[in-house]
Amino acid sequence: MNGLMDDQQLQQLVIFCEQLYQGSNPNDRRQAESVLNELMNSPDAIDKCIQILKRAPSSYTVLWCSSCLMRLLQRDRLFVLTEKKLEIRNTCLNYLATQPSEMFLMQSLTRLLVKVIKLGWFETVNEDYVFRKTINDVQLFLKRDAASCTVGIYILSCLIDEINESSTVRSLVRQRKIVSSFRDESLKSLFTLGLTSVKQLPVSTVNNDHGSGKLMENVLQLLLSCLTFDFIGTAPEESTDDTGTLQIPTSWRIAFVSEDLLPMFYDLAISLPSKLSEKAFQILVQLVSVRRSLFSTVERKKYLQSIMDGIKKVLDNGSRLSEPACYHQFCRLLAKLKCNYQLNELVDIDGYESIIDTIAKFTISSLDNWHFSANSIHYLLSLWQRLSTAVPYVKNEKEHYLFIYAPQISKTFLKSRLEMVLGVLRDGLDDPLDDLGTLHQQLDLLSTIIRIEYASNCTTVINLLEEAVTAFQNATNLSLQNLTILESMYSLYSYMLKSNV
Repeated sequence: MNGLMDDQQLQQLVIFCEQLYQGSNPNDRRQAESVLNELMNSPDAIDKCIQILKRAPSSYTVLWCSSCLMRLLQRDRLFVLTEKKLEIRNTCLNYLATQPSEMFLMQSLTRLLVKVIKLGWFETVNEDYVFRKTINDVQLFLKRDAASCTVGIYILSCLIDEINESSTVRSLVRQRKIVSSFRDESLKSLFTLGLTSVKQLPVSTVNNDHGSGKLMENVLQLLLSCLTFDFIGTAPEESTDDTGTLQIPTSWRIAFVSEDLLPMFYDLAISLPSKLSEKAFQILVQLVSVRRSLFSTVERKKYLQSIMDGIKKVLDNGSRLSEPACYHQFCRLLAKLKCNYQLNELVDIDGYESIIDTIAKFTISSLDNWHFSANSIHYLLSLWQRLSTAVPYVKNEKEHYLFIYAPQISKTFLKSRLEMVLGVLRDGLDDPLDDLGTLHQQLDLLSTIIRIEYASNCTTVINLLEEAVTAFQNATNLSLQNLTILESMYSLYSYMLKSNV
């Protein structure tokens, strides 16, 4: 297939692509793969793929061409002319704007589009940064029907993720230059666009219309992509999910001091369907992590008050916390709370007594229902461990109530571990002793919580251990299952005692 393709060659290509993606005969698939690989490795592969994309003879042909161009751009990025990249960009935009397509096809073309935008970010045509202007072109989608708007928002969200992905650029210096340029020129306007779009989508419409629901999902993902952007060029290994703060630029400040920002997302988390509610909670996790220095003292107190009021509202409502994904994100939100705010500040908010009581009851309920919340326990223990660590430094005259709740939580945890041991043998659940890394991590967190009422809690652990020792010593005619239970209890309580000495 040398030179540009005629109609007959194009029809043959359509057949090969159909065989590659849908063929049931292994020989036909191998032949198709061989022919298509030969085409991909030909000197004029990019020109041919662009020609095929423009003519769009079939969905699978377009899919193969977009995938082929992705590989070629990744392999030959230094040798692809700016004019060719621009032609790819224009062809993808035109297809996405004018031809309704299956989801898999839209996703493939979007990945190609955002890839070529990133590769051409610093390239110019007649001293014009043409690839950066793609953002303005995509925003024209938002002025059309709901389906086009959904596609446009999806493209913008994917573009943010692609810019933020360091593995797609070989030079770390170049990656940080692209990230910085995109952050300074485009990211704030996209975040503002997302906030405006959320406000314009009535929840009642989202809940009753599939198209509106998909649009809301893409808008929430756009906002989440903005908030998880690498604002300061921090490599992934330099921060963790537990301790990282969100380094929002000062120029974004006006959006975060708005009094309706947090309440809006708390309302969405409560009222949207489960899948969208999870996205809203993920956004709230990021909003709770916003750096303290973005606010003045008065603004920070108002922001914290809004956070705590929202937490109380979610706990009082409870409608979404029965769903594992939403529950997990809410536990992450609670853990982030103490990462960014001091216990002195928490104690000083209005309604603290009621809020900390509600959080404590939620934690105890979660520990009791360990089979539902096993993957989220770490976040809850992290919250109470950090709160307990801060007790000696509290200067506020108001009561923090940790002397009441911390012992309840530690004793409930001990009780839940006993029930977990029984559940392992009774119901065939995962044995906590098989994952010593997680067990030690949880016990390390617990050791700080226990020290709030150290004497009482240690006595509880010692008594439980002595009971297990006595039962083990007196075990003469026990069944193998009961003997195994005693061994597991003895081992678990030994770990607990060791971690608290």
